[in-house]
Amino acid sequence: GADRIRIAAPHILSRAFFPAWLQRLQQPFGDARLSIPSADLPDCLHVLQAAEADFLVTFSDPLDSIGARLPALRQVSALPRVRLGTERLVPVSAPSISGGPLHALGRTQPAISFPPYSDNCSLGWIVENHLRHRHDLPRLLRHHDSSLAEGLTAMALVGLGIAWLP
Repeated sequence: GADRIRIAAPHILSRAFFPAWLQRLQQPFGDARLSIPSADLPDCLHVLQAAEADFLVTFSDPLDSIGARLPALRQVSALPRVRLGTERLVPVSAPSISGGPLHALGRTQPAISFPPYSDNCSLGWIVENHLRHRHDLPRLLRHHDSSLAEGLTAMALVGLGIAWLP
């Protein structure tokens, strides 16, 4: 019955998830206004705890990478929750002249450039934790980072390495 529903979410979800989801909700929610304040996950959690948001949408993973880095999230885990969807991360590289990836995954290379998500990005916590468990990759060189997937996409497409993107 609220005329405004506030959903706190990390920046990446505002771009990767919400546009299509909001389109599906538009008719059932009628005139209700859905507001999505975006920030880094710790700030989103603070907004929820301060009752400045009605819901929090975030990523999760089987290794609980986010809960390990942000224990306060575990405190609200007793609240009701719903899985809204799944996301798959894929490695993206600029193409080489031959059409294959400029930066390929595989042990034949001693190292590859890898622009990671910034330290404050919860999606980066998931990527880093999963990569730590992968022993089939070459050494990853972390020269540049970004808290925005668009930034990592641009880096990968100009040849600065492999970025894991939704």
